[in-house]
Amino acid sequence: IYAANDSSPLSKSIKQDLISLTEKEKNFLQLHGFYVDEKTKNVVFDLIFSFDEKDPQAAEARIVNALQAKYPDYHFSVVLDSSFTD
Repeated sequence: IYAANDSSPLSKSIKQDLISLTEKEKNFLQLHGFYVDEKTKNVVFDLIFSFDEKDPQAAEARIVNALQAKYPDYHFSVVLDSSFTD
């Protein structure tokens, strides 16, 4: 079970931007655990890439850099998770 909040307009916007960015990543599999704390300006989520992704840290950096450019007051904490089903 993962905590999630995407009910505020801001969290919905961040999540939609995140989804759009992940869709550009060829070996992206899943996003979960998305949570925005608007008081502390922290955003946390897990990303899962296929084992075909040779550099998941670079893919994560591309996503986070794009989010950071759009939401410069927010800090993004990402967990790169593994999927053993692909």
